[in-house]
Amino acid sequence: MGTNNIIVRDYLNTLSEDEELDKLLPLLLVLKGLKIVRTAKEAKGMSQQGKDIIAFGKDADGIKKRFYIEVKGHSDKNITELSISKSDGIRDSLISAKLAKYEDSGIKGFNEAPIKIVLVHNGVVVPNAKHLLDGLIEDLFGDGKMEFESGISIT
Repeated sequence: MGTNNIIVRDYLNTLSEDEELDKLLPLLLVLKGLKIVRTAKEAKGMSQQGKDIIAFGKDADGIKKRFYIEVKGHSDKNITELSISKSDGIRDSLISAKLAKYEDSGIKGFNEAPIKIVLVHNGVVVPNAKHLLDGLIEDLFGDGKMEFESGISIT
């Protein structure tokens, strides 16, 4: 790993969810060509239902999708068995993201577009939690009806 990557990784590891990650991620998504539909700041005080950020646009495969992005940072930045299974943890957030509908008739094609749920965190997946996370993802998304991406671990 190059020195620049280490510096960026170390910087990103220090970011808090509420103040920094929730502000930085929408900017990065816009740079990737996505339209931001809702941010965590706009949904503060309401149940976000596993959707800290909602975006719309073309994915890497060229297909327009609804992106439901769940951000875990601060004390939950590292994925552990506890951060997966605790109340309002990763499991609860991903279940809510999958089950709770979000529609916006003001955006042409949004309601009909496929859904991709993305888990973003600025930590690591602790080895003894990997099997639990993999099982959860298979259970929730193994039917292929929705896509899931977790590789957006920033470290």
